[in-house]
Amino acid sequence: MLKEILHENNLVNIMKENFYRISSAYKRDCIKIQSNVKYNTLQLINDGHILIINNEFNLEKGKKEFDIIEFNDSILWAFSEKVKDLIEKENCKGFDFFELKINGIENKYYHLKNLYIAGPITNLKQINSYKTKFREFDIKTWNGSDLFTLKDTLLVVCTQKVKDALEKAKITNLEILPL
Repeated sequence: MLKEILHENNLVNIMKENFYRISSAYKRDCIKIQSNVKYNTLQLINDGHILIINNEFNLEKGKKEFDIIEFNDSILWAFSEKVKDLIEKENCKGFDFFELKINGIENKYYHLKNLYIAGPITNLKQINSYKTKFREFDIKTWNGSDLFTLKDTLLVVCTQKVKDALEKAKITNLEILPL
């Protein structure tokens, strides 16, 4: 009986969790970087990905360096050491980092290596028909990670904890929207 009550309370707490999608805010004149190797721009970056093995990039265009900078040829983005340190300090889980070597930029930038993928978007028809702009997924597929992706997407999803920390730190060129 006690086990059932704890399980129900845990489910209630999980259901109260707010999720957000984070990405570049696409600020004007933001630096864009280009990989020195060809890669599938629609593939998640996991262990063994070519960008982890060949992580050298060139400055492609733009002049302003923000905490979030963009890949030139995809919706992927890199984040500054400030963001990496903040996420580590907050003890967030669900991902790992790898450093990008960017010719022409002295500051260090990183990208997320996904360690966890939650279930697919369950309301894709409503999104595609413009009946909603919010994404839903089966909460039972979430393992409690603070940063994760949804199956068959490149979305970076975060919890309230991550959102609050990023906003408090005033991370530049970052867009945080409800999932």
